[in-house]
Amino acid sequence: WDPRGPWNVGGRTRALAIDVSNDNNILAGTVAGGMWRSTDRGRTWHPTKAPNEYKSVSCIVQDTRPGHTNVWYYGTGEAEGASASETGAYYFGDGIYKSVDSGKTWNKLASTASHLTSFDHWSDIVWNIAIDPSDMANDKIYVAAYGAIYRSTDSGHTWAPVLGTLGTAQYSDVAVTHTGAVYASLSSDGPNGGIYRSADGVSFVKITPSWFPAPMNRYRIGICPADENQVYFLGNTPGYGYPDTNYVGTVEWNSLWKYWYLSGNGVGD
Repeated sequence: WDPRGPWNVGGRTRALAIDVSNDNNILAGTVAGGMWRSTDRGRTWHPTKAPNEYKSVSCIVQDTRPGHTNVWYYGTGEAEGASASETGAYYFGDGIYKSVDSGKTWNKLASTASHLTSFDHWSDIVWNIAIDPSDMANDKIYVAAYGAIYRSTDSGHTWAPVLGTLGTAQYSDVAVTHTGAVYASLSSDGPNGGIYRSADGVSFVKITPSWFPAPMNRYRIGICPADENQVYFLGNTPGYGYPDTNYVGTVEWNSLWKYWYLSGNGVGD
């Protein structure tokens, strides 16, 4: 491996994506250093935010549909790991940003505006963003926020919660297949904790098996590109799975799961 940067920009690089329309272009977002863009496969980098603009970036996604690849979104804020000295210190974001020129410039979606001094809007902490590539008529966007999954069908102008309750589950994630099936996870510190599947992005069915380890903290979702009926879930399951003892005085238990969707609502697959 060779380092590709950007470096010396503050915080970790949590958001990284290669432009599907031109793989020379790479976008990288850091938790406290803003959004960066490279047009030469990472040899050089340029900031895309002004020095006086807020620098939080937690996730990024490109609209990969034909004719839409110039559109990108990124989320802000995180509820874990934002401080080197204070465990779990929150770093509130200020909404979701959109680019219509392949990541060169960004504007905040007015529907996600918030105040940085308090947790006053669901977009203050955004774990992930996913776009439905199956619908060419509507711009469907899903956001995994603190406690809930939100959905927009109009490019982010309006939003509606489709799963969970704001502020009740610290961790969440969302992923969408090319046929429009939506997978989501919510941590078990909220009343809706578990893994879910939806065929339409509106009605979700809990597919967590009865024997699944509890509690479950943060889970990330990966859909197999070769067979989207196969979905991977990588999560932190305290007391179960592989113990990580790299940090003195702590033990973290993590496990990787593979799910096969067979038929119907997916329960029991």
